[in-house]
Amino acid sequence: MQRNLYILLTTLMVFSCRSGEIKSGQCELTLEIENGFNQVIYLENIPSVDVPIIKLDSVSIKDRVEKYRFIIKDKEQNLYRIRSADYRINIVFINDADHITLKVNYFEGKEFSFLNSPASISLHHFLDAMRLQMESAREQQLKDSALDKVIEQAQTDYRNYVDTVASPAAAVYIYNTVDFGTDRTGLKKYIDRLGKRFPEHTAVQQLVSATHDYLSIFEEELQVGDKIPDLILPDSKGAILPLSFYQGQYLLVDFWASWDGKSRWEGRFKKLAYERFRNKKFSIVSISLDPEKKMWEQALQKDGYEWTQLIDEKAWAGPAVMAFKFDSIPFNFLVDPSGKIIGKALYGDSLLLKLEQLIR
Repeated sequence: MQRNLYILLTTLMVFSCRSGEIKSGQCELTLEIENGFNQVIYLENIPSVDVPIIKLDSVSIKDRVEKYRFIIKDKEQNLYRIRSADYRINIVFINDADHITLKVNYFEGKEFSFLNSPASISLHHFLDAMRLQMESAREQQLKDSALDKVIEQAQTDYRNYVDTVASPAAAVYIYNTVDFGTDRTGLKKYIDRLGKRFPEHTAVQQLVSATHDYLSIFEEELQVGDKIPDLILPDSKGAILPLSFYQGQYLLVDFWASWDGKSRWEGRFKKLAYERFRNKKFSIVSISLDPEKKMWEQALQKDGYEWTQLIDEKAWAGPAVMAFKFDSIPFNFLVDPSGKIIGKALYGDSLLLKLEQLIR
């Protein structure tokens, strides 16, 4: 859960609907798209809690340059997105004005501009800054300690953004990338503060309630010596696979997500572990908390993991978190052949050293 550095100037934080309400109860989004021949463009909502994304409207693009108007009926500021069927265009926006214009070129889907949507502009300025910072850190191939400092600073910036941004929808979107690790007291104070800032906003209050429910899960954590629960999730080929399938061998149960930079960074150590011990009764099962299966599949193809990959599309509200009671990623449990936990939160070289001690 990461990215980076600056909280935007206050001029980007002045929104037309400071209460979070849209005066007319309706927003007209004008999409101006170039080079989208024969593409289907969807308008979708992005819910704040465990509700499936819903396609609200769609249009087939026929001309080189085309305008299309989408109508959103919503009295509150909330999160929506415009995307193409192939996800080349995948743009989140906020319905913070009666009339918004989005300009995008299909061939350059990551480059776009908004008119008359200060909340959307603010959100994307912030996300771009985060992305550039993390890309810079990866290009520098920072050591773990240096990368941890970059991630820590990014988390500070995420929290500050949520605490100061005037749009409740933008706050909800960035909140989902804030990581308090095991500081559940801090998380409770943080979400309660957000709830007090936007007491009338439906999505914020749903998020407050869901976070309280989530925190209640961790009254008793899984400890070394406990038996792992069985868990059944779909794999990358669509088959349903239970963890009990791997009983009789050492197993690393690994939790990650394609959108989480540190999870991807840890992938190299998992590859080394798999290459060294795969023929010695050792396996890995990676479980991704990815609400969008397409993004997960793209990450698997890019990173080239050879071991079993499962997905929990319900992410933090899904059965993986409920069963294993972890509250940050990356996270893992090392399990012996009887199904008993013999290690947890093993990262980097410490994972390899632990396996070398166990597996001769």
